[in-house]
Amino acid sequence: MWNWKIDAYESPSDEGASCASLIISEAAPGTEYTLTEKIADERSGFYSRQIFRQPDNGTLWRFVETRSQEVALAYKMSANWDRIELIEDNTDSAGSAAFEYLSRMVIYSAIRKGVVTFHGALLEHDGKGIIISAPSGTGKTTHARLWRDNLNSLIINGDNACTYIKDGKRTGFGIPWCGTSGENINREVPISALVILEQSEVNEAEKLS
Repeated sequence: MWNWKIDAYESPSDEGASCASLIISEAAPGTEYTLTEKIADERSGFYSRQIFRQPDNGTLWRFVETRSQEVALAYKMSANWDRIELIEDNTDSAGSAAFEYLSRMVIYSAIRKGVVTFHGALLEHDGKGIIISAPSGTGKTTHARLWRDNLNSLIINGDNACTYIKDGKRTGFGIPWCGTSGENINREVPISALVILEQSEVNEAEKLS
């Protein structure tokens, strides 16, 4: 059910890749790993994300059920952040959970290539890119869809606004991971504005410093 998200991004080769070259694959059956130095343990809902340093200076990423401590997903990230291998998937989700969790790892890897990702919607309006960023539940998706429905704007990504410098200009582009919005387009646009959205009783705009 998740395959459609990558259809627009498939390419027969790496020719024309403008940002990061990253290999994502499934490890050979029986691949072993070690739990050595834990460098992160963050709880989110019913699950925890754990990251361990590996002997080869790579990292092991695990998605663990908090109460039972059962491993749902496990990946290995290479030391130079250019290869991700799925080594364990106990989610019984036909690959959907493994695909969605990759988004967190890809965003970290992309930082090494100069890509900065905002938690926000990336829009294109009259050829200009607009990022609407806010904590979950603030209304950024609602706001973005008002631009789409009333002003014929495009939502390039409804949840992850990825940007990098191209020809000296901050540029936004689509990726297949878009949270629960289901909205993503394989397209790039020069960024003209970053909007930090907040809720209030009245509407007002204040220029950021």
